[in-house]
Amino acid sequence: MEASSAGARNLSALVSALCGICIVAIAPGPASAEPLPPALADVRSFRGRIDYVATRDNRPAADAIAGALIVSGSGFRLDEQERAYSFHTTGDGATVSYGDDAISIDDALAADALANAWAFAVGALATEPLTRVESAGAWSSRSGFSVYLNPAGDRVTGFVDDAARGQTAYVLDAWTHVGSLDLPGRIMRLRGGVPDGSFTISDYVVSPSPAGDDTTRLGAGNGADISASSLHPTPGAVRGMVFPKPIATGLLVLAALLVLGLGAIAWTQRREWIVSLCRHLARDPRGWRHAGISLFVGPDGALHFNGMTYRVGPHFYNRAALVQVSWLFVRVSSPAVPHAVVLPRRYRPIDLGIRPVSRRAAQGFTLVETIVATALFAMVLLFGIYPALVMLSRADAVAQTRALAAQVAANALSDVQAAFAYDAGASTGTATSSIDGLTLTVTIEPTEQHAVDSIAIEVADPSGQVLASVASLVGPPVHAPQPAASPSP
Repeated sequence: MEASSAGARNLSALVSALCGICIVAIAPGPASAEPLPPALADVRSFRGRIDYVATRDNRPAADAIAGALIVSGSGFRLDEQERAYSFHTTGDGATVSYGDDAISIDDALAADALANAWAFAVGALATEPLTRVESAGAWSSRSGFSVYLNPAGDRVTGFVDDAARGQTAYVLDAWTHVGSLDLPGRIMRLRGGVPDGSFTISDYVVSPSPAGDDTTRLGAGNGADISASSLHPTPGAVRGMVFPKPIATGLLVLAALLVLGLGAIAWTQRREWIVSLCRHLARDPRGWRHAGISLFVGPDGALHFNGMTYRVGPHFYNRAALVQVSWLFVRVSSPAVPHAVVLPRRYRPIDLGIRPVSRRAAQGFTLVETIVATALFAMVLLFGIYPALVMLSRADAVAQTRALAAQVAANALSDVQAAFAYDAGASTGTATSSIDGLTLTVTIEPTEQHAVDSIAIEVADPSGQVLASVASLVGPPVHAPQPAASPSP
């Protein structure tokens, strides 16, 4: 499978280091009696179970893989469960199951289905003898892979599957400390020094066996009970605090008894609860506080009450209407009308505590305000409008002057080009002349190209402002044509 670009960038530094290691032919050496480095010593002494969730960087999160590793004194067992397949190994080969079909694999580390290769390495390092490879500075196990450590010996940088035909290697990164072990969060697989797949490992749960207890067995049932809920762990849950099955069953029984008891109490007290509910519903939720006097309703059905107008209907016309008020509603009834009318209450601003703001009569400007306003208006005229009018009045003259300057520059360029067209051309240097009050400056200089001169023409006004400029190049002149000789008589 192809590794994602994000995973390759995160582990690029370690990939370059391990690629150099992968090309070295590793030959197992004699057993070494020297003590194990700290990183391998912690793994060597581990007994228990490790649960985790693995995801391939180029696959969606729904295709997460739940894994479990069981290590005991007699060996280890690694199981991984994905939606489409399951992976199982005990060190001597591996089995990949797709539904009812199963495929046997001789080399578990070289299998594409294996996501957490470090879990396999932990099981092998904890249960198999290790050999120091002096020539490569690595440690080799009986399963046929070599582990490489950093110079301090407290961190594993990667390991290589020596038994694989294409020399499969793994790079480890994003280490985290869980329980008594350091476990990687990122794993990249390389084949022949080229990245072939990357994995993200999360939700580690390390459950070590009690000291001196080796009751963990590797039967067919152990290690294979990977529940689907482990693929989606509960956020914020304290990992490792898992109730044993007897305690969980007892809690469920107590919860069922509590629900049953509450239901029995509710059934025996149902009459009292029904009577209490009926009494509550019998009260008018609108809460009529007081009744108004009989008011007159107009022929159009408009009732004027408390300064507001309510449309109660023409059937209340010329009848004694009783008005009742609550916080939110107005109720209008009459003995001669078979039904009452309830309308939303309207409030005056003064009823809501809003007092009208008294506005003083508008007054004219004071003397100071008039002087300041006049001064501002004069400044706008003097510094804004008057300069704009002056510029507009001179616009035609400025345009004519610039047009004359452009014509003078064009004529001068034509003269110089005509002089360079034949014979010796014009002499190099700077020449200045005055035309119609404008200063014409013509500069002719040789360039680095053979027989090519540059022409720079500027036209300036009497104040020295350049109104037009021209730059051009001319080539070598040609000889003037000679008149044809007349035939002799």
